[in-house]
Amino acid sequence: MGDIDHFKNVNDSYGHGTGAEVLREVACRLGDSVRSYDAVSRYGGEEFLIVLKGCRTRMAASRAEAIRRVIDERPVETAAGTLAISMSLGVAGTEDWQDANPEQLI
Repeated sequence: MGDIDHFKNVNDSYGHGTGAEVLREVACRLGDSVRSYDAVSRYGGEEFLIVLKGCRTRMAASRAEAIRRVIDERPVETAAGTLAISMSLGVAGTEDWQDANPEQLI
């Protein structure tokens, strides 16, 4: 699960149109950061759900750090200007929660 840091400030300072530009760019970067058989979806607001199929929790934590760097490493170009964006990510794996259903895992 990933959450864009301080996203409310983007909407409050630059407007929802700029916020939408940021969301689209983050979604593109996330999609480019995973394998073709993984899944990325917007979970709500500025939250994204990233499913790394068959990825053990320890490796998923490493992948989350790599994904975080992709989001953080270059600013997002918007009509309102260049904005530095960062994202926080958390990891949960099915080997840690073997009896959990998808809702419990999330």
